[in-house]
Amino acid sequence: MRVGLDYRTVGTSPQSGISRQVYALESALHTLPNIEVERFTVAPLGDETRLWAHCPAWGCAKTAMHQPQNRLRFEAGFLPRTPCRSVHQHLQYGPAVATQASRTAHRRAVA
Repeated sequence: MRVGLDYRTVGTSPQSGISRQVYALESALHTLPNIEVERFTVAPLGDETRLWAHCPAWGCAKTAMHQPQNRLRFEAGFLPRTPCRSVHQHLQYGPAVATQASRTAHRRAVA
């Protein structure tokens, strides 16, 4: 199974509490069998981070994630979509619609 980790905080604040949590999660995932860890972050064009992490083709300063337009571009336009659309529907339409969509998808899968 492949697991994607959001590595953006590691690039901007490698010693922060959130970054330490990312390191710990990555370390724990590496101990599990059949787990492949994929890192996702932003980096300027030509940055060495692009050698070991998935980065969007467009260059972006590591600190630009505090700017809403760059953050949205990364989160909505670059990160892989999950097979379960209810999470995205929840963010887009609210919990009632997402719950109904999940029930509908479950009924189709079971039928």
